[in-house]
Formats: sequence, structure tokens, C-alpha cells
Amino acid sequence: MAIMMNVLVVEDSKFFASVLRKAIEDRLGFRMVLAASRADARLALKEHKGSFFAALVDLHLPDSNEGEVVDDVSANNIPVIVFTGDFNDDMREMVLSRNVVDYVTKNNPGSIEYVLAMLRRLSTNASATVLVVDDSKTSRMQFTRLLQNHNFKVVEANGGEEALKVLAAHPEIRLAIIDYHMDGMDGCRLTEDIRKTRSRDKMVIIGISAYGSNVLSARFMKSGASDFINKPFIPEELFCRIYQNLDFIDQIESLTRVGISLASARQEAERDWSGDLASNPAYYDQVTALPNRRLFIDRLGVAMATARRTSDKVALLLFDLDLFKRINDSLGHAAGDGVLVEIASRLTSCVREGDTVARIGGDEFAMILPQATDIDAVAKFAERAVSMIRTPFEVDGRDLFVTASVGGAVFPDDGGDLEALIQRAETAMYRAKDGGRDAFQLYAPAMNARSMELLSLESELRRAVDRSEFRLVYQGKVDMESGQLTGVEALIRWQHPTLGAIAPNDFIPMAESLGLISTIGTWVLREACRQAMEWRGKGLPPLCVSVNVSPRQFRDCDVAEIVAETLATSGLEPHNLELEITESLLMQRVDEVASVLRDLRAIGVKVSVDDFGTGYSSLSYLSRMPLDALKIDRTFVTDIPDAEDAAEIVGTIINLAHSLKLKAVAEGVETVAQAMFLHQKGCDQVQGFLVARPMAPAELISLMDRRLLSII
Repeated sequence: MAIMMNVLVVEDSKFFASVLRKAIEDRLGFRMVLAASRADARLALKEHKGSFFAALVDLHLPDSNEGEVVDDVSANNIPVIVFTGDFNDDMREMVLSRNVVDYVTKNNPGSIEYVLAMLRRLSTNASATVLVVDDSKTSRMQFTRLLQNHNFKVVEANGGEEALKVLAAHPEIRLAIIDYHMDGMDGCRLTEDIRKTRSRDKMVIIGISAYGSNVLSARFMKSGASDFINKPFIPEELFCRIYQNLDFIDQIESLTRVGISLASARQEAERDWSGDLASNPAYYDQVTALPNRRLFIDRLGVAMATARRTSDKVALLLFDLDLFKRINDSLGHAAGDGVLVEIASRLTSCVREGDTVARIGGDEFAMILPQATDIDAVAKFAERAVSMIRTPFEVDGRDLFVTASVGGAVFPDDGGDLEALIQRAETAMYRAKDGGRDAFQLYAPAMNARSMELLSLESELRRAVDRSEFRLVYQGKVDMESGQLTGVEALIRWQHPTLGAIAPNDFIPMAESLGLISTIGTWVLREACRQAMEWRGKGLPPLCVSVNVSPRQFRDCDVAEIVAETLATSGLEPHNLELEITESLLMQRVDEVASVLRDLRAIGVKVSVDDFGTGYSSLSYLSRMPLDALKIDRTFVTDIPDAEDAAEIVGTIINLAHSLKLKAVAEGVETVAQAMFLHQKGCDQVQGFLVARPMAPAELISLMDRRLLSII
């Protein structure tokens, strides 16, 4: 066991090396192996192979670039904590893209204590086993990779029946992460079965789901889960929940070890956790210091019980920040956290004493308003809160605009129990979002029909690929000089046998949240390439076919491998395939995305940036990416040439594209005036109803030898 208690410290400062050695060896009892350079680190990894349970790495070393030592250490499957001096946004993105355990700035007060706490945790994790239960292999692999990066041993199960067998064979398991949506036994049922033999004080269960529902969260907790988290999740949030819950059962175990009975130990631990909540991180969000989901559920239950006794009412408001993910993806989590803190401050500033404001998810907040006898006053209050959130935020010298969709429900009018009330408020919130966002909606009974429709749609979507219910239509891209068709964009449509045509806006976001988008995206790619070759077989001229690739596909799949395989199978030449990616993707895991794009460039495939201008791209990042075109978002094109701001933005994007030696493509072109303006500004290609509507493959043939645009 002693051989596992080695810590590799890569640090060229003698002062910090001395401080760390004293702390690690004298206070923790671990052995520290020091490397003052990348060369020393490589030598230490070779000489002490297999003996390090963690590494502490400085990014500023004399013989390496930022990140190289992190890569060296990670390649040996050793968890890495970055411990460095100055830390800018580029470095933060670089570190996060490498899945390090954490990063700490040297000169921050308490940095040494934080490092020691992380090392203690990693040494403990080395003897802990986690069960991951999910019927998605990709999802299981993602969890396993993250958990192993924190030194946990991981066992996997692809469903409830297998999970119960694994638990029977591994009595040492103290933590299970369980997905809800699985064939056969769902996550809540599995949790109930586990709790028959493994109590809360012996084992932590964290429920997960891509169908981000507060109702589902309450159902999981009622089934016996210790906590709940939505997919996709931020790794930092996942491990915060894991460690908080493990600390609770560790406290019970330590009390029973000194002779206290299990019942008394449980009471004492629960008293510690509930008696002084203000100082207990298990009940408070670490970013905003607001009550978290666990405390929110507790307070809502108390408020409803009190109202039931006093014949009173309780209003519940659920806030979902609109498109907040763009800020995290484009500017980084530090900027996103700054916005969350400011939103928390604004919301708490407008509530009464006795009201609760909670952060219950990554971009979700909630308010509990007891004694809500005046429903009109609740509605006015909610609309005022929406307006407060709408006010611009200043982050790093720039104004950011955030809006919220808010749903409200009232106890007991809209729901007589906790689960029903949350469901009603959530239904109203989605209605506000469907109505255009940035609004408040109070629950009405008629909304339940839409909620049930969406639930049914989810089940149908899971079967749509197998039933061959998807089809592709194609919208032409036209060269502005020749007026000829130069390419087409493949657009997916869902033709349900009984529901008829279902709009992409109704099923694409759902496919993203359910983790089905990668399967659907691969089908689209293969079908588009097959269709392109079918046109060629009819003697038609070659066209470049464009296919949209979602950020989820980049995260879950080896995109370059799938593209290469599809091209080989279909026979389509690489230069006749273009992948369209979102602007926000460019800001996620920058080095990783750039690497995939370079692989695609090596294959010979073109890449364009879709909806350009709606995100916060860094020009330095943009110039590093192997791209072929920028597609100007239709929201800017709609307002040209009359709107001066839009006209200036469009002209700037065209100039930017050309300065980077990329083509500029405008989508959503519907009028001759728009086309004339774009031609004047030097736009290369246009796409929109003016030149061609989306159409079936057979219809598109008639456009291939025609001049579709003539404005010269």
C-alpha cells in the first residue's frame, strides 16, 4: 500500500517546492517526488512507474510549453492538479480541455490547504468503488473516464438487472450513479430495489437524467436517491455532489467506529447537516451561496405542510436561463459563474423575509413564496424578476444579455403534493420558453395536454430511427457571381406515421437532451452522402453536400473516423462533403476541437461555421481553426439592408471571412434587396427562399442546370 502513497510534484520554484514538501510529507504522511522540469518529470514517471496516486503540476517550466507536462502525466493515468502562478482565460481553457482534476492559483489564500484537501480525497478515492448504471455505452464511458480521473475504481452496468447482480458481487461499492431512462427497469425503480438492502447511511445513490425535470428529481429523491443531477453536467458540479454525499456517510461511519450506535450516529450526522445549514456546503450551492436543490426540496415541503395547516397558499416559481450555455461555451465557466452570482444577487434583493431563492441546476433557479394569497401580485412580482434578469451584465468590460423563462404554480390550486406542484411550474416554464422566452407564464390546466404530448413524443423519437421515419430535404446554395447551384444543405424531417410531419424545432432539442443526436446525426451523414452519389449515378454534375454536426456529436463520437468510414462506403469524394458546426463549438475544448478539424482537413472534407455572429468567438481561436467558410446567421440577414446595425454586422462578417481566406455564405435570403446588398459587400454564396426552398431529392434535379439568381 505504501507504494501508492507517492505524489509527483512538478515545480521549478525552490520556495514552493519546500512549502509543498513540508505540507505533503509532514502533514499528510505521503512521499513527495520532486521534478523541476519536464525532463525530470519524464524521468520520475519512468523510475516510479505505477507508484503515483496524484500529481501536482506547475504550467510555467523552463523546458516545456503550457500543457505538455500535464499531457505527459495524464498519459500515465495519474490524476493531475494544476498548481500554477498567473492564470489567464487561455490557460484556463487549455487546462479544462485536458480534464485535469482541478486547478489552483499559487498565491491565493488557502491554496495549500485546498491542495492538501484534494490529495487526501484522491488517496481515499483510490480504495473506493463506484457503480455506473446507464444503458448508453457512450454515457457510461464518459462517467468512467471522469471518475477514474479522480482515482475511483469503476464498475459498469447497462441496466437495472445487471446492476443488482454487480452490487451482489461487490459489497464494497459505496456510490452508485444511476440513469433514469433505461429499458426494463427505470432508475427510480432500481433505486428503490437497492434501498431494500443498502441504506442511505451505507451507500450514496445519485440519480441522473438527460430529461432535465424537477419532477423527476423529486421522484428520484422519493425513491431513495441521495442526490440528483441533470445531463449534460459540469464535472465540477458532479464531483461536488459526490464528495458532499460521501462525507455524510463517512461521518456516520466514523461515529459508529468509536462505539456510537448506528441510530444515534445517523441522528447526530443529520443534526449536523440540518442544524446549522448556513455553514453546511451540502445544502448550499458553491457558486452563488444560495440553497441548492436538496434544501429547496426540503423548504418547499415545509412551506406546503405549513400552508396545508393554515389553509394558505404557496407560490413556486421556476427560472430557466435562456441560452445561458452560450456564455459558458464562449467565455468560459469563470464568466458564467460571474453572471450566476449577479443573478442570485438580483433575485434575492427583491424577495421578502421568509421567501426562498435557490439554485437548483446549472442554469436553473427557483423561488418559494409562502402566503401567496394574491395571485395577481405573484404574477407582477415574477414579471419584475424577469425584467431584472434582462438588464445587461458587465463581465470583463463587455455587456452580456441574459433572459429567463419563468413558470409559476400555486399550492394547493395547481398541485396538492410536492411532485405535482413542481411538475405544474415546470410545464408553465416550458410554455414560457415555447412562447419566445424572456417571459413569465402561470400554470393553466390546458398546459398538461402539451406536457403529455411531449412525453409521448420522447418515446416515439427513440423508435424513429429504427422505423425509418426520418427523411432528408435539401436546400440549394447559390454562387453570387454565376447564379448557379454550387451545393446543397441536408435538412432532416420527421414524418411520423400517425402524427404527420413534426418540425425540427420540436424534436432536435429533445434528441440533444436524450443523447440521441449522435445516432441521428450519423444517419443524416450517411444518407446525405448516399444521395449525393445517387445524383451522380444519374449523370448530374457533382454538388457539395453540407451536413450539420452538433456539439454533442463532437463530444460523444469520433467524428473524423465516422466521416472517413462514410466516405469510403458511399464513394463520395471528400471535397464534395462539407460539415457545418456551430460557433459555440469552437469555444468548447478548443485544442480538442482544433485537433478533430485538422483530422477532417487531412481527409479533405470542408468545414464551415453555421449561425456565425450569434456567439462570442475569439478571433485568435478562429484563426487557429482549419475552416473553409463562415455562414452569416439569418437573424442579421433578415434586417438588411434597412437596419443600419445589421448591415454593418453583415459587412464586418464578410470582411472577416475574406481576411481569414474563408468564403462568406449568407443564409435566410428572401428578397432581391437582401441579395443585392450581399453582392455589393462581396458575399460569395447565398441560401434561402429567394433562390430555393428545401425540397425532396427528385425536385432538386430541376434546379441543377438553371440560373437561380440574376442580380448583376
